[in-house]
Amino acid sequence: MNVPSVPVTDGVTNAKRGLAGTPVTIVDDRIVAPELIQDNTRFIFTERTSPDPGPYTSANGYTGYTMLSLVHGGLIAPSIMYRDLSSDDTAALRTDSTIADSALDRAVWFNTGIDPDTGETSLFSHTGSSGHTYALHGNEYGFITQRVDSLEDDAALRVKLYEYVSDYLDEDLTSLGVEIRLSPVERIVSERDANIPVTADVPDGSKAVLKKDGVSVASATFANGKAMISVKGSDVDAGANYAVVVYDGSEILGAVILQVVTAVSATPSATVERLNGNQNRLTVTVTEVYSDDSTEAFTEEILIRNNAADVYQVGPYKVYVDTNGHNKIRDCYIVNE
Repeated sequence: MNVPSVPVTDGVTNAKRGLAGTPVTIVDDRIVAPELIQDNTRFIFTERTSPDPGPYTSANGYTGYTMLSLVHGGLIAPSIMYRDLSSDDTAALRTDSTIADSALDRAVWFNTGIDPDTGETSLFSHTGSSGHTYALHGNEYGFITQRVDSLEDDAALRVKLYEYVSDYLDEDLTSLGVEIRLSPVERIVSERDANIPVTADVPDGSKAVLKKDGVSVASATFANGKAMISVKGSDVDAGANYAVVVYDGSEILGAVILQVVTAVSATPSATVERLNGNQNRLTVTVTEVYSDDSTEAFTEEILIRNNAADVYQVGPYKVYVDTNGHNKIRDCYIVNE
């Protein structure tokens, strides 16, 4: 949760609003107490590119990430952690469901090399146009960001990331509460209608709700442990954060992050198989590549006459194919309407 201010102490030069810390007990490099860690300490790292990174570019060996806190103020709503604007040496930490692209440099975090002996690193944000570097700074009161000239000398800038695991089962780090399965839908595509199958061991009549930046945009009712959420493409935005939240009445049973990707390319191909009689079998495939480098292929088989030329619906695409002879493809391309 947010704390009113982190006071001037332990290297903090100006009291600023920060994020509360939870004291923990560590034995053999494991957090053993408290047994229940506050959910808002579970962060989900998403690779993002800063609009103003200065020298901290991929070409120089740096990868930027946003940090999403799955729980925010008691609500299941993915929230971005970012540093506030500040002319002081200390900047407040804030969390929100959205941040403007022009301010994204304050929400993209880089890290120094991870110490092979301690596992520690320093998390920092950098604004190239101003040359300001703010590192995540922790003390007994909580966390803020502190402007630094060097990332190497201050122990208060060191953090260590712990994987959340259980002695009883492997746990999906992007989920909270009851296990929710979205298979085979691992992500939805920006600006495209989608049907999201949700499976969970919950009472009949429970609701599966798709939330966009914490706001409900679609829902479905469970029957026999299954529900199907249908969402319009107009509600699917690659710049937003999505979670599927399951409710039994007003009680939250669980939640899981749902990734959104953008289609960056689509390549059509076609083959013709000669059949007996006056028909051939045309197979048309469109292979999409997404922003996370994953791929998906849409395929349709159509019976055609010899030397046919037509437009065919293949997944979300219309594809023109011109055939020649029994098994030759003269032309094949996506029709842009």
